Amino acid sequence: MFTALLGALWLGGMAAAQPAVPQTVFNKAALQQDFDQLYSGLQQAHYDLYAHYPKTRYDSDYETYRAQIEDGMSRLEAQVLFQRFVALGGIAHATTTLPFDDFMAFREADGAMLPLFLLIGEEQVTIDTVTSKEGALGRGMVVTAIDDAPISAWLDRVRTIVSADNDTLSNSLIEQQLPFLLWMLDGERAQYTVTAIADGTPVTVTVDTLSRPEQDAIEATLYAPVVDARKSDASDDNDGDDTAPRAKRMLSERVAYLRPGPFYNVDDDSGNVWDEAPFKRFVDDAFSEFLATGAEALLIDLRLNPGGNSSFSDPMLAWIADRPFRFASRFEVKVSPQAEAANLARLDEQAGDDDVSKRYARLYREHREGEVVDFDLPYAQPKDGEQFKGQVYVLVDRTSYSNAVSVAAIVQDYGFGTVLGEKTADLATTFGAMERFQLDNTGIEVGFPKALIIRPNGDRTPDGVTPDILIDSSGKDAEDVLASALSIIERNL
Repeated sequence: MFTALLGALWLGGMAAAQPAVPQTVFNKAALQQDFDQLYSGLQQAHYDLYAHYPKTRYDSDYETYRAQIEDGMSRLEAQVLFQRFVALGGIAHATTTLPFDDFMAFREADGAMLPLFLLIGEEQVTIDTVTSKEGALGRGMVVTAIDDAPISAWLDRVRTIVSADNDTLSNSLIEQQLPFLLWMLDGERAQYTVTAIADGTPVTVTVDTLSRPEQDAIEATLYAPVVDARKSDASDDNDGDDTAPRAKRMLSERVAYLRPGPFYNVDDDSGNVWDEAPFKRFVDDAFSEFLATGAEALLIDLRLNPGGNSSFSDPMLAWIADRPFRFASRFEVKVSPQAEAANLARLDEQAGDDDVSKRYARLYREHREGEVVDFDLPYAQPKDGEQFKGQVYVLVDRTSYSNAVSVAAIVQDYGFGTVLGEKTADLATTFGAMERFQLDNTGIEVGFPKALIIRPNGDRTPDGVTPDILIDSSGKDAEDVLASALSIIERNL
């Protein structure tokens, strides 16, 4: 339940940071120019555009999608079409910038969405949460069809706008963003039909979509007792707030808890997402408190973590590292005009103070377009002076993404601690280090991976991080999984 609710909060937080974009319309020629720029730009800049999808098919689909462009398409309609095309490649870090801002503006204007979140397993799809007036559907019920389409076929349609390296990752993203993805595909609808198994019998229920006030009113009734109970168990300050992006507290007399949240700046209103100072202060304060309390073990919770940058996570890991470390054994970068321009813009924004961006700038100057170059990653160092010397555990699941997966891989591969939980859907060896270029007419941004990142142990297999100790989180509340993790830690102590 709370995994889905927190997923919705994360989605809203990411979107609310941007202003709504007016839905202007574009003529066919302008859209075709942007589509041409989209494909040619990906061919130039993407580390390996055809790694999962052959060039012959991509070229053929390029012609097919281009023919679907019409006069008078809105920016949102163009985003959906362009995203479908980019998603064909099957790589998570190749994606258009999705219209979260427009969705949030739609919701703020009392736009209605399907109040349903799913858990997508290998064998079946079940309801995680449903906030509906009808009351006939409940958590854990197996969903067999939506809108009279078998659930597998219905999910295949949703997957067409999700950039992901595999179905597991795609399913994870759909679990977190389903109402938003349906809004992209369908716009606003009054209702959906859902067929599910109740007490062994299929039932088909017409579920009304809900505005935010309608949904909030129902959720307040359904979930208030659970939320109140959790608040009563938390500490007196906001460190125990399980809806906050970051949290630090003691889980027990001996076990400390750290939820670092996103590895980018969400701590102030500066607008600089790469300002590391507030995050470093939070981490340093947390470890200082843990040491003062005499904590014997630490649990770092990376569930529902969107990732970010190693310049944030490295200072956290420096508190527990016993030797120099880095997030990849190899980091291979493709040189392109798009990557060079994105790096130059970052240097301009940061007044030239970013040493890594300066090194990228030298690399782009010294090598030809299209070359793949080994980028020598510096090692991060253990923290000087006082460190946390107790047992360290990292909790992950299928909602741990990007740099959060890299953190888990570092802890596992360097032996800094024990990884608990569910295998990550996102990959430890992956195409990443995303950059962006902007399309000239619509202003749509296109993300691309400029690098191949190989996990610290050198394994080039594109795979997630498999925990040292598995915790089955299917159908469990986030707090139940946390309780299981605490039980494991306490037994080991």
